[in-house]
Amino acid sequence: MKKINEKSSVWYEKYKPQCIEDLIIPDDLKNKLQVMVNKKDLPNLGLFSSNPGTGKSSTCNAVLSELNTESIWINGSLSSGIDVLRGQIQKFASTGSLDDELKYVVIDEADYLNSNSTQPAFRGFLDEFSDNCRFIFTGNYKDKLIEPLISRLQCIDYDSFKKEEMIKPIFERLSFILNNEKIQYDPKDLVPVINTFYPSIRNMIGTLQKCSG
Repeated sequence: MKKINEKSSVWYEKYKPQCIEDLIIPDDLKNKLQVMVNKKDLPNLGLFSSNPGTGKSSTCNAVLSELNTESIWINGSLSSGIDVLRGQIQKFASTGSLDDELKYVVIDEADYLNSNSTQPAFRGFLDEFSDNCRFIFTGNYKDKLIEPLISRLQCIDYDSFKKEEMIKPIFERLSFILNNEKIQYDPKDLVPVINTFYPSIRNMIGTLQKCSG
């Protein structure tokens, strides 16, 4: 890994990807994201997976870290009403950034947003503020978002990643963590951990830390 958060003692946070290169996602997707970030022209994104711990939030973190621009995070499960749009988000999205770069609004757990009022309002926001703001939606259930909103997003389905393609980078990341923590282990012991908790990388790392304590 290129970057490690040495301030954290929790392995999942310590080894959370802080750049696109460190993401555990298919190479073709990683390359596409890197190109968009290098051009500083990321589209409105939808990151979805029915399973937790697959890397949706890590992707947001890595992308925004490399863009190094203004952003805000909103938890859709805690702030699902229309009042949020009229307040914090609208104020942020309607003003330009200090460095004239695109700003970003991350809506985490977007599938909790009210489909009758809040989601239609977001549809309008994506169009209205497209000149100076982009939106990234994450969620477990893509089908809970209305079609007019989904159609305005470039969606990434983490459930579509092929397991045979993901095993190697996951194995390498778990090995890296154990080696960096100076933990003695038998590489064969990582196989049942991966198979048991796949596709949740967060659970794999958490289990290794528990077993190594």
